[in-house]
Amino acid sequence: MNTVIMYSNQPSSLDAKKYTLSDLCLKPLDSNACLTYSPLDYWSNNASHLFSDPSILKTLSLTNKISPIGMLVPLNSVFGNAVYKKKKIVSADSIILTYFLKGMEDCNESQIMTIWEAIWNQIINDTDTTFRLGENRIISVNMNHQGKLEHLYFNSDRNGSLVKQALLMLAYLIFPLFTLSSARLDFVRSKSGLIFSAVAHVFASLIMSLSICSRFGITLTFASVSWKLLPFILILIGVENTLILTNAVTAIPMQLNVEERVAKGLEKVGYTITKMLISWILVLLIFSVTSIDSIQEFCIFTSIALIIDYMLQISFFVAVLSIDLQLFALETICTYCNDNDNTDRDVIPPSKTANYGRRIGGSLVVCINF
Repeated sequence: MNTVIMYSNQPSSLDAKKYTLSDLCLKPLDSNACLTYSPLDYWSNNASHLFSDPSILKTLSLTNKISPIGMLVPLNSVFGNAVYKKKKIVSADSIILTYFLKGMEDCNESQIMTIWEAIWNQIINDTDTTFRLGENRIISVNMNHQGKLEHLYFNSDRNGSLVKQALLMLAYLIFPLFTLSSARLDFVRSKSGLIFSAVAHVFASLIMSLSICSRFGITLTFASVSWKLLPFILILIGVENTLILTNAVTAIPMQLNVEERVAKGLEKVGYTITKMLISWILVLLIFSVTSIDSIQEFCIFTSIALIIDYMLQISFFVAVLSIDLQLFALETICTYCNDNDNTDRDVIPPSKTANYGRRIGGSLVVCINF
């Protein structure tokens, strides 16, 4: 780095000297470059090698990498809070770059550290810190001095990403609501209640799948764009099965009780729903054979989520549907009773008041006994 600062180790500023990072750092005997210890050692400190590497994570998985100074480069020493999967690094919170400084005759240790901090402050001031880092736009870089450590914090513009996440969550909610609200749900009491139940059990299956993966040590990086499509896949399958099941049950004649209607509905479409589940899992197992970790994670997690979603469909949603049908049947009978009451009140002569009372009493008994 060619950044120059003026620093005086004497009380008078007239004695200020020019210092660069090259003046402070230790250099190998056969090189004019500063001696460093960093992840760049995996690419021999060559930027062109880094940019042309087709698989950076695969390169970092090498366990016998030797730095230019003849030292092994453990990943824990060059990355902060590294996360591993199958003994391969998948992410980290920070990158650690170590510079080896040398002593100078005209400066003591505290003065060298002051020059070191001043150089980095000047580097940040002279550098355009507005750039993109992956999907995030870096708007500024801050530095925090902690003894001999310099912590550089990259501040990203999160407004854009927050807006995208909010729109994505809104789409997750609108998609099933629009699909179910536009569907034909006849002979149910609360259409909105069934819609809410269908959406709730889909998101519950996602949360339970995360818990199961975490319990069995399945690491999920969520680095692939395909993860954003997962809720849509579950919603599509869950909503379709929900509609199939609801229509099958409501198609059974209302003369039967609710338990028989639900049983006959499950008997009618249970095979179709189960066959669809098995087909999806087989497809996901075929794609999980690939060596790409993100696709394997997606296939495993989706398979678990589909199985849980299937179990919730035949347990939670069936229970909600049964309650709704029971209330609908009770409401229908009570409405019929009220209609008969109004009809009898209009057509029965006053002389037959006793018979009229017996009819009303019989109707009320029917409503109560149901």
